[in-house]
Amino acid sequence: MPLSAIKAGNVVLSEQVAEQVIQYIQENRLHCGDRLPNEKELVAQLGVSRSTIREAMRSLRSRGIVVIRQGSGTYVADSAGVVEDPLGLAFRYDRNKTLADLLDIRFMIEPTIAAACAQRATPKQKREIRALAEDVERLIRRGIDHTEKDIEFHAAICKYADNELLSIMFSDVLYGIKIYQGLLKDRLLEKTIQRHQEIVQGIMTGDAQRAYTAVAQHLEDNRLAIMECVKEIETTNNLKGSKEDYEDRFYRIGHYGQAHGKEPAESGL
Repeated sequence: MPLSAIKAGNVVLSEQVAEQVIQYIQENRLHCGDRLPNEKELVAQLGVSRSTIREAMRSLRSRGIVVIRQGSGTYVADSAGVVEDPLGLAFRYDRNKTLADLLDIRFMIEPTIAAACAQRATPKQKREIRALAEDVERLIRRGIDHTEKDIEFHAAICKYADNELLSIMFSDVLYGIKIYQGLLKDRLLEKTIQRHQEIVQGIMTGDAQRAYTAVAQHLEDNRLAIMECVKEIETTNNLKGSKEDYEDRFYRIGHYGQAHGKEPAESGL
């Protein structure tokens, strides 16, 4: 689909240009990394000024639809349309509540994701997951920060569960790993290695139940350790809120499945 000349009206010109570019991307089925027409071409086709084009592109960039590379051009962004920090985590000031909420989400969906990955991932993808687990272990053994590689490991499991929308959504939930690591520091390092190995074994063998259980146990390890850390911090700093408040906040997460009569998913996802 070609671009059409912009007509004067009640809608701001730059907004009309932005919508035209979005339609162009959609109707031409452009993907991340595909290059858009340059500024000169857009001016000619849309009949607007360079400043209007630039304003429209800045708007599209802020919405996570395009990336602008100086001296190269404008390209469709990765995960186009998914804005940075869609969960608004930067503006959630109750850190403990945010920790609890993120962990709660992971308990609800991550074991099932691992089970799906065990059954859907290709042999090559499974080997990639195993390699990432080995990278995490190597960094831990060397005393090097393993947070980013840990996130890659969990993101790969979600990616190879073969659900693109879930993979996009889950990437922001995994931000919680950064918060966990900042809080837990050197706790759980050996346990992390062990649980990752168990998760990998389930995935490599195509055993959905084993993968599900291993992830659930990994999250339970984190829940207990985080609850202990929060307890220590709040007690040390004499923060408001009773012991029961923060214990209940994290206790109910680990017991979500039991409270709802749920059992780990069986094979056959």
